[in-house]
Amino acid sequence: MTRYVCRTPQHAVALDVGRDTAAYARELLGPYVRVAPGPGGPDDARWRIGTADRTRPAGEEVVITSATEPPTRLWYDGTAREVLFDPAMPRHFLRHNLVRFTRILLRLMHAEEPEVFPHAGLVARDDGHGALVLGAKRAGKTSTVLSALRHGLRFVGNDDVSVRADAGGWTGRGWPRRVSVRGDTFAAAGLPGDTGRLLHPAELRDLVGGPPLLAEARVGVLVFPRFHPEPGVVPLGPEETLARLTANELPTVVKHADFLLPFFAPVAPAVRQDLLARLAAQVPGVELRQDFSALHDGTAALTRLLDGDIPVPPPAREEGHRT
Repeated sequence: MTRYVCRTPQHAVALDVGRDTAAYARELLGPYVRVAPGPGGPDDARWRIGTADRTRPAGEEVVITSATEPPTRLWYDGTAREVLFDPAMPRHFLRHNLVRFTRILLRLMHAEEPEVFPHAGLVARDDGHGALVLGAKRAGKTSTVLSALRHGLRFVGNDDVSVRADAGGWTGRGWPRRVSVRGDTFAAAGLPGDTGRLLHPAELRDLVGGPPLLAEARVGVLVFPRFHPEPGVVPLGPEETLARLTANELPTVVKHADFLLPFFAPVAPAVRQDLLARLAAQVPGVELRQDFSALHDGTAALTRLLDGDIPVPPPAREEGHRT
């Protein structure tokens, strides 16, 4: 086993695995998480992930069951900050869990920052100027993202995006998670396929034939797609934008890992709400009305929004929400 460090710009997790598994992790986590050999000491990588090397490791045992996957058996120790998996699990499923929990631990670390996790996609121009596309199921979020990729915009994330404020404004970060695409969406976007599929971001890029993935992008506009018989772009005020942002914030940043929550200190709900209020006050929001049978028209409007060709009144800055 070799120690690898899986790193975002802000946080890191140590991963003790063989070379083949490291290559697998690098393929699935990149470009969002950098995987490289390194010491990964306690001041650098706060948590360690690996496989158990004895019958009964220290720590609490957990068995995660699912209707679609084999059981996941692991041991976790919050004091030692490590998660160890049962090496008897099928090899492909073990590798899958090593990568999955690397992402989970990094997300929990980022949730301790003033960072929010909306149910959104993020696409951007080559210069990194992006649109955050938010919406519930069937609102047209994935359709909008996929059509945007077909027309040359770059993929940052879908369903798995986090947003933070910084000195230059607002930055959205993508996370390495498979994208669920319905069969009718493939057809509407002009892509082969007639059944629903789960695609890793790199697989989605290869299918579309688009440019390389982006790990992050600047958030220049908040787009709320809606299928509507009269296509167009409708500006939203800060209050309406905030209401829609709040409705699309993920209730939890991880799944199937509640046992890890006591070892992290996420920001309070009031802090997250304040962050959403600042985002709504500083970034324009629009409703993108489009016809599912003519997604290219909606994409053209989205591109013009990013290029500044469709004027959108800047949101009024509200007292108490300045960066």
